[in-house]
Amino acid sequence: MLLTVFSLSFIVLNIMKNKLGEYTRDRVSNIPFDANDHFYKEYREKIALFVGQAVYIYSFDQNRILFANGWEDMLGCKDEEITLLKIVNSTSNRYSIFFQ
Repeated sequence: MLLTVFSLSFIVLNIMKNKLGEYTRDRVSNIPFDANDHFYKEYREKIALFVGQAVYIYSFDQNRILFANGWEDMLGCKDEEITLLKIVNSTSNRYSIFFQ
């Protein structure tokens, strides 16, 4: 009986490990914005940038960044290179389990 419970627990833990972070991995992309996209151009004109601030707009429908500004000063990444994955990974190591 004990062996059966242990085997079942091991199987459940393996399934959970494979599922952990699946939702996040499916929705957080490594795709930067497109400077030719009309969303980027519109946001570039309308969103003010302040000292010590970085801005991003992410579309979960399109699974990518639509706009980014100020990230070189904040993270050392050019705005053209910033992605939601880089932002999330830079916040805390505890979130790294969702991207393994």
